[in-house]
Amino acid sequence: MKTPTPLVVLLVENDPLWGILLTELLQQLGATVLGPAATAAQARALCAAGPPPALAVLDIGLDGPENGLQLGRWLQQHRAMPLLYFTSEERAAISDEVWATDPLAFIPKSSPAEELRQRLSHALDQARHPDRLKVRR
Repeated sequence: MKTPTPLVVLLVENDPLWGILLTELLQQLGATVLGPAATAAQARALCAAGPPPALAVLDIGLDGPENGLQLGRWLQQHRAMPLLYFTSEERAAISDEVWATDPLAFIPKSSPAEELRQRLSHALDQARHPDRLKVRR
């Protein structure tokens, strides 16, 4: 039996500690991680150099002139990949612009660890099987 190819996930997170935590969680869930990138420019460079990602996990607040929302729009236009937003912004503060990108999920950084793991797992499953229902918001 052939071993399934790990899902490649682009991770864009400008906080080094969150970058390490998310990388470890995604790897534990069977993903190959590109990143973490701290800026939109770094994320584009990773996409150009590495294997094509099947999912992007984006922090909305990034270093540099572009935020995660702008990068998400670019990724959808140029890479046609699903998005998951992970940010310190609380749900009530998220603009309609974010929801207009039709993300798989929005996960506040204040989420409990088990919820974070579960929602990442669901997002990975959705990226592997896009015909299934989306992660609940």
